[in-house]
Amino acid sequence: MKHSVFGTLKIPNGLGTIPISASCPPCLMKPLAPTVVALFFLLAIGIFIAASAQVETPEGNTPLDFFKLIAEDKISSDPAQWDDETRKKTLGNMPAEYHQKFLDAYAKLCEANAAFWMTRNKLYDNVYSEQAEKVAQYGGLFYLDQTLYKFHNYPVMRDPEKQAEYWNALAKDTLLLYEKIIEGLQQRTEDHKKLAANPPEPVDAESRKWILRSGGSNGADVFLWGDLLGVVLPLTDAQKTRLLNDEPLWLGMTPHELMNHTKFPQFATYEFLKEARDAEREKWHVGATPELAKLGIDQAEVDRWAGSFSLHPLIYAIAERCTPPPGLPNLPNTSDLPQQKKINLAPLKITTGRSMGLGMPAQTIPQPARALLNTHPALLAVIQGSKDVAFSTRPLSQLELDEAEKQGVELVQVPFAKDAFVFLQNRNNPVRSLTLEQYQGIFSGKYLQERQEQWGDRVIAFKRQSWADVGGFGGTIEPFTRDRDSGSEELMQSLVMKGVAIPYQLSPMMIDGMTVLYDHLAQSHGSIGYSVYYFDRYMMFDAYTRTMGVNGVFPNAETIASGKYPLVYECVLVHRKNPGKNAERLVRWLLSKEGQKLVRSVGYVPVRE
Repeated sequence: MKHSVFGTLKIPNGLGTIPISASCPPCLMKPLAPTVVALFFLLAIGIFIAASAQVETPEGNTPLDFFKLIAEDKISSDPAQWDDETRKKTLGNMPAEYHQKFLDAYAKLCEANAAFWMTRNKLYDNVYSEQAEKVAQYGGLFYLDQTLYKFHNYPVMRDPEKQAEYWNALAKDTLLLYEKIIEGLQQRTEDHKKLAANPPEPVDAESRKWILRSGGSNGADVFLWGDLLGVVLPLTDAQKTRLLNDEPLWLGMTPHELMNHTKFPQFATYEFLKEARDAEREKWHVGATPELAKLGIDQAEVDRWAGSFSLHPLIYAIAERCTPPPGLPNLPNTSDLPQQKKINLAPLKITTGRSMGLGMPAQTIPQPARALLNTHPALLAVIQGSKDVAFSTRPLSQLELDEAEKQGVELVQVPFAKDAFVFLQNRNNPVRSLTLEQYQGIFSGKYLQERQEQWGDRVIAFKRQSWADVGGFGGTIEPFTRDRDSGSEELMQSLVMKGVAIPYQLSPMMIDGMTVLYDHLAQSHGSIGYSVYYFDRYMMFDAYTRTMGVNGVFPNAETIASGKYPLVYECVLVHRKNPGKNAERLVRWLLSKEGQKLVRSVGYVPVRE
């Protein structure tokens, strides 16, 4: 039998050898004991069954277990060995005119992948370099398996009358994806060759700790491993247009479709969306803020600020302008102000994008502004007296009001900006808008019914909610909720549920943190969650999700300002009654013309136009 770059893969008893992803981390490349491999394999099967049990099977779907067929020696792992009948069955619903183009692209991907791993591992001096040949041999099969799965499974959430259109678009996007993967691998191969000729300087101590935990050992590890995770693929003009218009967009593999969650390869969506949002805010740009400079805010005062995570950029914007602009005269009425010192912005460093850090080692990612806390802790800090003011995305909850009363503290809430509570979905979910009652029904379990679904040769019965119940074509609704004390959850309770209980066991997971939700939404087309407009638009820059409408109205600066969007709320500055001059002057300035302009420049809708 002839062998291609990847040869023929056999899996004795389905357990002895497993396919290794081209982006598999070093620690997973070490030889695995048979028992560990068996447990991993069984766990993967369990996860796959659990996920599949929640998905209806549209007419015409023909499930394919690619690795099982290889293990049973029913199909070669080398597509070059397939006859016409095998090719037709294996490629599923891929239009026939794309068959040869795809197989040619896959062969090139295998060659590029082999060259990538061979040059990469020549730079290593540790034990797993012995696995280079196996990694190069098996890595591309993971891409092939993911591709075949897609062409055998029409998304249950899509219009069943538009299958031909979907398969054609999917084939085009698959070829584009493979083309960009090949370009990325070839570029990294050249990088490895250059690096071999000129090794980098030793890495810093913190990065080395991360590398050692990941199985690396030499000075090149950070560059290579980080470089592998950071492969970025350029977007086409058509993809950019679809992103900006909130249209469905297939970007190949979602962040969680890869075994080790590295998002390899990754399209340049974060950079593109961030640039687009920054350009959007440029029309609201504010120059000098002399009135703010006159306040004489110093480091000690900034250290006593706190606030909701989505308001951290506004706090940062205020703090960085607290040094008087050059040439500002020392007016007589400011001569008694303390000596101006530049504010230390390091503890206010803002992190945007996915919590996974866009492929960077966790220790090197700037952390969120921990000194600023989050909504609930910030409000409690004002009540307890450790902070002077809290920038909050919501009014005080009853729990916080009770705590203030218990401690004999009277609080003042001053609205300074408008934002909106928004529902989020996977970008490829065709259901774009629901009524407020439908949202309430989803999160209260109103549409739960016992349903039967086909999986393989079995029929599974269980209770679930379907998108067909709210105007979609089908697919299980997976509602994600937030932790009870979060700002988003308080808004959900006050603006949407209004006393209707959320049975939290209904949610696949209660999300702790605003960024984690996006990972789940990207992974599942049927998921739904919620957040706030500002955070979604100006902090996440996520290409795999989009906001939904309410009663047909979508959130944007205009519908929030006019109140046409029904889930608008006010951000408030919370401080103690009789707080002292520091808090009082901050409130006065924030509501001034200059302060409201700065609020607008950050991306919020001001309460005073």
